[in-house]
Amino acid sequence: MQAKLSAGRRLPVLIALLALGLATAACDDTPTRHSAPSTSPSDPSAPSDSSAPSASAEPSYQPHLGTRLHILFLGNSHTQRNDLPDTVAAMLRASRPRVDAVVAVAPGLMHLDERATDEATLDLMRSRQWDVVVLQAQNYSLSGSGSYPNDGSIALVREVRESGALPVLFAEWARRGIDETQIILDTYRAIADQQPACLPPIPETFDHALAEDPRLRLLASDGNHSSAAGAFLAALVLYATISGEDVRALPDIETPGVSDGLQGHLRDLASQELAQIPAARGCPRARHG
Repeated sequence: MQAKLSAGRRLPVLIALLALGLATAACDDTPTRHSAPSTSPSDPSAPSDSSAPSASAEPSYQPHLGTRLHILFLGNSHTQRNDLPDTVAAMLRASRPRVDAVVAVAPGLMHLDERATDEATLDLMRSRQWDVVVLQAQNYSLSGSGSYPNDGSIALVREVRESGALPVLFAEWARRGIDETQIILDTYRAIADQQPACLPPIPETFDHALAEDPRLRLLASDGNHSSAAGAFLAALVLYATISGEDVRALPDIETPGVSDGLQGHLRDLASQELAQIPAARGCPRARHG
C-alpha cells in the first residue's frame, strides 16, 4: 500500500532523491580504452569486474594439425613486439614431435576492424592455404559503458573458418595496475559467440604468473606492451593451443632477453594455469581435426 506524503514531508524526500541522482551521475565518468599500440595505461581507479574469469563452457576440440604448418598472424604491436610469431614457430620446431612451422605476419599495425577492409591483409589471407590464423587487436571499452563494432573481427574469423584454417583469438594481457582481464575476455568471447574460434587463456596466464611471482617483469616500461619474458609467456600459451603438447616438455630455445632459467620458470607457471583452463578453449573442429 502506498501512502501519500504531505507537502512538508515531500520536500526532504525530493532533496534526497536529487542528491542521489547527482552522486550517480558523478560516478559514471569512466574512461574508454582504445587498444592502440601507443596507448599508455589509463587511470587504475577505473571500475572493472574483479571477478576471476572461469574456463569457457563451450565445447573445445584439440586441433590435430599435422607436422607442417603455415601460420598467419593478424594484429598490431602486441603481436609484433619481441618477435612473438617467430617465438611460437621456434617452439613448434623444437617440440617433440617436431612441427615444421612457417609463420607470416600481416603488414602494418592495425585493429581487426581495419584489417577486415585492408586490401593487403585480405590479399595475404587469400594468397595460400593457411593452417592457423591468429587474430589480435579488437578494440574495447575499459569502462564497459561504450562499445566498439566487432563486425570486422567476426567477418575475418568467418573467412578463416570457411577457408578450412583454425582461427585463434589472441586476447591480450591486462595492462599494469588495471583490473581489465574480464573485460578483455568478454570482448573476444563476443566474437567467438558469433563465429567459433579458439580463445587461449593468455590473460589468465599472465594474471596467474604475476600472482605467483610478483617479481616477474612481463610488461614493458609503458605498462601496456609485453616485455621479452611476457611475449615468451604468451607464445607458450599459443604453442600449447596449436600443438596440444605440454609446455613443460619444451626444451630451452634461443630467445633474446629470456634466460634458460627464466624460460623454465615461465613454462612451469604456464603449465599450472593450463591445467585449470585448456589451451584449446573454444576451439572448433578444423578441417585437419
